[in-house]
Amino acid sequence: MSTARWARRMLVRQLKRVPFLHRTTKELWVGAKLLRARLRQAGARPRGPIWLQSTRRFPTPLRANGAQALKEQLRAHGLIVHEGRHTLYVPPQPELAARLGPVVEAFPPECGFKLLKRFAAPEHARYLYQADTTGEAALLGGIHEQARAAAALASLGLGPRLIDVVHLQAGDRDLCAMVVEHVRGRRPTVTEHGRLLDALDVLRGRERLSLANPSRYDCGDFEAPDCNGNLMVTDAGELRYVDPQLFLFDHAAVLGDVMDRHREVLHFGDRLRVVKGGERFLYQGLPGGAEVGRRDPDDRWLALDPMLAAHGASPRDRVVLDVCCNAGLMMAGALHRGARWAVGWDLPPVAAAAAELLPLLGAGRSTVVGRALHEDVELAPDVPAWLPVGDDALCLFLAAWHHVGFPPGVGALPWRFLVYEGREHEDAATCDANVATMERRWRCRAVASRVIADGLCGPRPLVLLARDRSPR
Repeated sequence: MSTARWARRMLVRQLKRVPFLHRTTKELWVGAKLLRARLRQAGARPRGPIWLQSTRRFPTPLRANGAQALKEQLRAHGLIVHEGRHTLYVPPQPELAARLGPVVEAFPPECGFKLLKRFAAPEHARYLYQADTTGEAALLGGIHEQARAAAALASLGLGPRLIDVVHLQAGDRDLCAMVVEHVRGRRPTVTEHGRLLDALDVLRGRERLSLANPSRYDCGDFEAPDCNGNLMVTDAGELRYVDPQLFLFDHAAVLGDVMDRHREVLHFGDRLRVVKGGERFLYQGLPGGAEVGRRDPDDRWLALDPMLAAHGASPRDRVVLDVCCNAGLMMAGALHRGARWAVGWDLPPVAAAAAELLPLLGAGRSTVVGRALHEDVELAPDVPAWLPVGDDALCLFLAAWHHVGFPPGVGALPWRFLVYEGREHEDAATCDANVATMERRWRCRAVASRVIADGLCGPRPLVLLARDRSPR
């Protein structure tokens, strides 16, 4: 243990001997940290919305008026429930769908559900059930701020993947739940506990992370060896801290680290040295205009929305399939518009970048598959078996044909509508020939078209194709 950490621990122990002085000190410390956080937020460059994907609402057979009653009801149904200070965690187990309702089948079978003890809809929910200071809840923010902290922890290899925040309707009561990847593993050793603190110290030193409590590691949630049940070690030996409420991340910096790490595969080279002094920049710009890209996903969706709406092809309540997805930002836009899930394909290094980026943007209802795309590729087996797609999906085939052709595997996907986007400055004759090829190979027909120019690109054709529902 470092000298500074030891001295801090001794100070906290002395303060705890005088409860009034300890509480006053903590109030002042948290208040100062809250003020600093708000000032940093005011001066920070916008990085897009806090949480991109829409909130899904599910009915549930649960009926309870408080956290204690909810815990008793879950256990009365024979469910395993792990109680924490702020949540009731229900891991994956048999009969879970019958007890929690349709929310269970909307997510992968390896997911668990963290039910917040404080009853509220997600837009009003706060993670903390009990706060030690009046400023603590304000410092940590709403549930989506906690979700972003969980996503950052997972991105840094120290936490489980967060997939969604959902609204459960339990009679006339609103419940909020975090849907997370279930961690199977063992209790850590003292040495492994030390590895966690060392990793957190590195992040704090790089100013990626600070802690919301003035005692820092001198509290039950960091007590050796298992951090009050919050720290586990997977079968692969990886550390997983499962409760994010003490962590305050510089989310913009964490996101920037991810983009920098993958820039080689997500970039668009400016050979003419027109943009950013000839530096490489992104192919797909980040939402909200936080960083320039050759393509602007916001503009592309604004062009798509009216065309899709006019033909009943909106992504809302559909699975969206994105062939040649790049960083996955069109998938994120679909989830923002209410898609149930998004599945994307691109080359393995690009897919790895997208899979890491999307949860950080609050677009965790997504699967990205690394695949060499060519004429003979089969894509349908990559759609998760648990995902109820039916034959009503929306497929995005955007600026892809000149890279991959028109693979039969795209036609074998279970889509009802497909959006074709051509090359920049694609002439009408080429577009018509490509549409005829798709209509013939994939047994569909064009129902609408328009031209789009977005970001740094010139005009491109957009065509909406549809299949009838008769058996193929």
